Amino acid sequence: MGHLSVDVRASLRFFAFYLANGTIDIDLLDGIDYRPVFGTGSALEQVFAIYSNVLEVDASGQVLNDGDAQYRAAQWIRAYCDPSYQIEPPLQTWETELHGPYRAPRSSGVCGDNSPAPAHGKLSTPGQAKVSQSDLV
Repeated sequence: MGHLSVDVRASLRFFAFYLANGTIDIDLLDGIDYRPVFGTGSALEQVFAIYSNVLEVDASGQVLNDGDAQYRAAQWIRAYCDPSYQIEPPLQTWETELHGPYRAPRSSGVCGDNSPAPAHGKLSTPGQAKVSQSDLV
């Protein structure tokens, strides 16, 4: 299995830098203290899920829409910090899905059964967790 392209890795690195530096989409988040996003793993997880779900890559691994992916994540951050903010257009289900980690089915042995790993939920609206404790096992 191959690795992420250099372009994708660079996009992820810069997204993380801008997020931590407080400079992600300065126009949309101007004056918004979004540090509370860092205080809860679920919120930060949702930010990265939106960014990575929206990010498009061509066949050669070149990122096509880094700005769009950052903007959609910034919209979610704004709604998380400012409940009066309305995300337009509203986030689609595919944009907010949380994926993986995927685990191989357990072997039937002394301790195991063959049941697959539990599916993970998603945060469909800012601050609203839909992942149960059993999903995290």
